[in-house]
Amino acid sequence: MSSDEFVAFGVTLSSELRNLMLSLMRSNTAEVTLGEMVAVFDDIDAGKDITFALKVSDAHRRIQTNPSTDRSALREELHSLLVFWGQSYRLQYLLDAHEQGIRTHERLRDLLPNKAFSFPEADGSESSAMPNEWVRRRVGGATMINGLVPAQQIVGDTAQGDVHLFDPNTVVRPVFAGPSRLKGCHLPTPMEHQSRIIWWATFDQAVQKMADRVDEAINQSMREIHLSYCAHKSDEHGLPIDNLDDTAVIGKVILVADGDASCPENDSQNYESPVMEDPTWLEICVLANAMIETTNDLDHVYLEGIEEDEEQSSQRSDGIQVYRFCMGS
Repeated sequence: MSSDEFVAFGVTLSSELRNLMLSLMRSNTAEVTLGEMVAVFDDIDAGKDITFALKVSDAHRRIQTNPSTDRSALREELHSLLVFWGQSYRLQYLLDAHEQGIRTHERLRDLLPNKAFSFPEADGSESSAMPNEWVRRRVGGATMINGLVPAQQIVGDTAQGDVHLFDPNTVVRPVFAGPSRLKGCHLPTPMEHQSRIIWWATFDQAVQKMADRVDEAINQSMREIHLSYCAHKSDEHGLPIDNLDDTAVIGKVILVADGDASCPENDSQNYESPVMEDPTWLEICVLANAMIETTNDLDHVYLEGIEEDEEQSSQRSDGIQVYRFCMGS
């Protein structure tokens, strides 16, 4: 590969297209996607206008192309990239993916000390807010211990905890922190990016189906809807599991919540539910929504779970358990 050739994930970009992208990113801080660039480029008549225009956040950004540019070839290249990367792939990812500076996978033995990495299987998952990241370490000045590579896990912004030893032939993903990405964010390959789009679409669909069920149940109780349900479980891929029909508590139970003493009189009152037996999570949702209206706490409307008030339960002689709502904001 020549020094002036630009390759992103195995695909060579023309210097003209790369320069257009670089100019665009220099003049625009928004997360411009490849689809946006292609759509606007297609709208421009080559015979009348040689300016690439992009509307982002109601502001026009204009990038001048060279009059001698073969616009047909440039349009063809853009469309081929669109097929390969997809509509929502960010231009910045392409610009960051130059193979001369970034390798997406490499052996752990080839990673320099104090460089961060993660394991490939951690990259495609969105089930946690932060990927499983590590940093290669020296121990006593040595980069290897008994033929193994020492590393510490990254927690927050620092490497913490015990040193773990890994096979030097383990394939890892280097973690690169550039100006366009948050610290520790991975540069997704096109396949990973498409997988994440599908994951989020599936996640949103599952959450919306549960929200629709909760809203319908609250509507039937003739109350205004305040509640958002977050007490669902997740499968091995981090996707929500509908548990609304599952039993939340076995046996007889009441749910209580304290009013806000700082509110004006009568604006916030203590809440106590009717006695429920083996209530489902859907029934708990209806109670939680009623509780929000009674306590007038509209800042904490996310039902994250319930927990037993053991002190109050122990004081009852009728065997009814007392639970409290776990609400988030």
